[in-house]
Amino acid sequence: MRMIVLIFADYTFLQSNGKYFYLIHGAYSDNEEIVEIL
Repeated sequence: MRMIVLIFADYTFLQSNGKYFYLIHGAYSDNEEIVEIL
């Protein structure tokens, strides 16, 4: 399900402190949501 969200959502790829994050916005939520990818 998370993969589907990442594929279809409008997302931005971020890197911080050696960790990877997707910033998801718009498609599935009115509020911005951060999903941590290790």
